[in-house]
Amino acid sequence: LLMLGAYTAAGCDCINALESIPTVETKAEEKNERFTEGGPFLSSKIYTRMGKAHAKLGHIDASMKAYNSAIDVAEQAMSIQEYSNDAENLTYLRQIQIDADTGRRDILRYKEEMEAIQKIGLHNPNDAKKKTKRINQTGLFHINEALNISPGDTFLQGMKISILSALQRWRELYLYCETIAASTVKFDGVFTKDLAKLNPLSNVSLATHLKPDTFDG
Repeated sequence: LLMLGAYTAAGCDCINALESIPTVETKAEEKNERFTEGGPFLSSKIYTRMGKAHAKLGHIDASMKAYNSAIDVAEQAMSIQEYSNDAENLTYLRQIQIDADTGRRDILRYKEEMEAIQKIGLHNPNDAKKKTKRINQTGLFHINEALNISPGDTFLQGMKISILSALQRWRELYLYCETIAASTVKFDGVFTKDLAKLNPLSNVSLATHLKPDTFDG
């Protein structure tokens, strides 16, 4: 789901996964540590994936919380002898921490870009009509940088569309909108059976002409 761009569904799927995994007790240094079945490897991996899903949507607080949880679970596991005595386990858990920390740095970059956008007076899509060409061009640069981190952020998508319109960059505007539309074609046939409730476009008919790779390359 994450690779398809179905970020909200991916986040929900991670929550369901964490809630459905039974817990087991692991004793360490006279105290019990509670982990999900499959050990901290599974739960920390799911938290990292959840962080990515939220980041793609621009949900920075939820993303940071998930990344922090991934790091905390991995850190707790590394303090338990059962895991810390195994080099392969340690390597995996450290990689989880590295991945989650990279995600946190992306969130900080996203916040910096959003602050830059706000600083030049672009608070909502209507503001683009009132700004000079130079301000809109600067805003578009920061919006594109933020979209590289959070391509599913609908606020940023709307801001980009408004600025491209204000700049009268019609071809670029057309291609951007068509690219978004083409990316949703990847959802066709995916959200069936138990995934049906996660379909973000449940009221939209299947594509008949547009292909998901129309604008690839």
